[in-house]
Amino acid sequence: MEPDAKQPKAPGDILAPVDPLAADEEEQSGDDYAELWPPTRISCTTFDYFLALLLFAVFALNFINVIGRRATDFTPAWFESTARFFASLGWIDEASRFIVIWVGFIGAAVVYAANKHVSLTILIDRVPAKAAHFMRIAHTLVVGAVFGVYLWFGFIVARMSINRSTALDLPMWLIYLCVPLAALFGLYFTVEKLTALLRPAPAASTPATHAPPRP
Repeated sequence: MEPDAKQPKAPGDILAPVDPLAADEEEQSGDDYAELWPPTRISCTTFDYFLALLLFAVFALNFINVIGRRATDFTPAWFESTARFFASLGWIDEASRFIVIWVGFIGAAVVYAANKHVSLTILIDRVPAKAAHFMRIAHTLVVGAVFGVYLWFGFIVARMSINRSTALDLPMWLIYLCVPLAALFGLYFTVEKLTALLRPAPAASTPATHAPPRP
């Protein structure tokens, strides 16, 4: 037998029961938002494209900035004024930082909706199904409380901010607004998750049994 051939798993290799949520995630790997409400699914898909566009903008701006800084070393005289214009775009660094901050906070809420955050399930995989269900409810409530704290204090920080950015001259409350906005999205996703967890499970259908005919 070849050394790289796959060996079948022995019964002892299975240390814990398979998490049904993890199995569902593997089955719906083609669509991360398949089980969400239709408005949530549409909004999350829109956020995916929007965040991808922002990341592309960061890449494009930094590419222009790097090329512009070195363009004056090898450009002809007739192109020197244009090269100096690109080399003087000092606001690119600041814009890139602000865009990454927005992508980080909004993206964290969207990833939470898709259940794609890193999580340790070593305990929840080893308890009975009913206990695991209550642990998921408690976990969702704790996450919702954290989002509530972020929403409250993020709104306070954004409302009290009176400074402006150095290069872009933008009000800083516009940058801090990503914190309460992401928390608001996270609370909405938490309500949806709690609704799904508290929904009663459908009753399992039992096959009809027929009495044997009398002799």
